[in-house]
Amino acid sequence: MTRLWTTRETRSITSMTRLWTTHDIRSITSMTRLWTTHEIPSITSMTRLWTTHEIRSMNSMTRLWTTNDIHNITSMTRLWTTHDIRSITSMTRLWTTHDIRSITSMTRLWTTHDIRSITSMTRLWTTHDIRSITSMTRLWTTHEIRSITSMTRLWTTHEIRSITSMTRLWTTHDIRSITSMTRLWTTHEIRSITSMTRLWTTHEIRSITSMTRLWTTHDIRSITSMTRLWTTHEIRSITSMTRLWTTHEIRSITSMTRLWTTHDIRSITSMTRLWTTHEIRSITSMTRLWTTHEIRSITSMTRLWTTHDIRSITSMTRLWTTHEIRSITSMTRLWTTHEIRSITSMTRLWTTHEIRSISSMTRLWTTHDIRSITSMTRLWTTHEIRSITSMTRLWTMHDIRSITSLTRLWTMHDIRSITSMTRL
Repeated sequence: MTRLWTTRETRSITSMTRLWTTHDIRSITSMTRLWTTHEIPSITSMTRLWTTHEIRSMNSMTRLWTTNDIHNITSMTRLWTTHDIRSITSMTRLWTTHDIRSITSMTRLWTTHDIRSITSMTRLWTTHDIRSITSMTRLWTTHEIRSITSMTRLWTTHEIRSITSMTRLWTTHDIRSITSMTRLWTTHEIRSITSMTRLWTTHEIRSITSMTRLWTTHDIRSITSMTRLWTTHEIRSITSMTRLWTTHEIRSITSMTRLWTTHDIRSITSMTRLWTTHEIRSITSMTRLWTTHEIRSITSMTRLWTTHDIRSITSMTRLWTTHEIRSITSMTRLWTTHEIRSITSMTRLWTTHEIRSISSMTRLWTTHDIRSITSMTRLWTTHEIRSITSMTRLWTMHDIRSITSLTRLWTMHDIRSITSMTRL
């Protein structure tokens, strides 16, 4: 899995090495190496993570989140999509619809028509055949992103003529019942959260064919194998997250200066609950999910999104998690904020302060109010983002006074220049 989520050519799951990336990002000028670098000589396969074959300009981000060719995406065969994606037109509904005329159209986003069992999920996040990744070329984006200004179409449909049109992307003005979203990140119906109990995993995923090992292992009996995936043996302070997903200083990308964050993160301790809850004490096996202290088995995974040893990833120590994960029951707070008292409520999933009912998921992927998406002001964020220029609070919590704070976010000890991101 060493190369999972990347391939230039995915002839086998082994060679997925460049998925989520491309051959060269020569410029991508403003974003100049955001989510990637010029070259990643080590993590060799990751070298092109999160980009496309060539992003000579932000214009060519049109293929972001994909690769040049996935000849045998059969390994990935069902990853990130649906039954058949013969063209990106087919993908027109992946993460969106051809046209999102209503949130109803989004009703199946991130899922398929019916997921009656996790077996049915076998195609979730994937397709039966991706005959050319060329069709994927616009995955996570739109037909054309002519300028970073026109990122207005990124994460959207064929054309979102203004960011105003994005107003319903990943949300709507009002989602009066979660019924409309009923299929977002879920199945045809989630009759109980018990049904979701296997979403993104299962108690046992019996064959790799059915997603059985997608984002997991043969059996996650203790998930000890995955136990450290995207985290470390112990997450001693979230303070170290201060370097994650960024570089030492992003003085320009001024608007981006707070991207994936909020106004002030005085201590990343504030982030301590980002993507999680106060305490997840055990989740015993999951305790280290999405990272590794050392993944000696899944040996190849040992470097997935990381290296063999993350000795300083002690800084990453709380990435995608909180202080302690004491029980999987406490997963009730995973991917959320203040408190999710029961997984049934899930009411706060991917959001902030309180979503009092799942009906009021109206703020999913956002916070208090999204009065105009023009500012994208609250999309993927918390309290208030007054302009998309600021985006200052996106993906984070209280205050990040400068992107300098972010300077280490999603990365490791020191990234002194965005050039240093070259191995992120």
